[in-house]
Amino acid sequence: MKIREARTVAACIAGCLAGWAAGPAAAVTDAERISANQQFREAFDAKRYDEALPLAQKVVDMTEEQYGKDVAEQLVLPPDRSAHVLGVAVDAQPQAGWQWLQQTKGSLGFCRRYDNEGWHFEYAPQFKTAGCPERLPKPVG
Repeated sequence: MKIREARTVAACIAGCLAGWAAGPAAAVTDAERISANQQFREAFDAKRYDEALPLAQKVVDMTEEQYGKDVAEQLVLPPDRSAHVLGVAVDAQPQAGWQWLQQTKGSLGFCRRYDNEGWHFEYAPQFKTAGCPERLPKPVG
């Protein structure tokens, strides 16, 4: 693997777009959801799973409050259905990084899985030889 490839893959930050179990907050903002998601990612990356999973549910709850259940289901999955929580998904950043990773067409084992999330990639060893499967319109859990 080239150094550039290794750095790009390393830039893929594991995290789930789900939130924590505390009750819904009043007047949830994007900044609050982003903060909750960042707290989840930090706990998850540090393998503090007992802290991470409640945070994951909170992001779900905050997204539902902010956008309604129907829209939230298109944006986040609960922890029990998240590929991030299962340890097989990453969110690549910045945009140039995920665009580059998508161009590898699975040769590194990562494939973009959803049309509505350019940054979301899932890992499977078979992607290295078989390439990427057809993308889904959105996460379905």
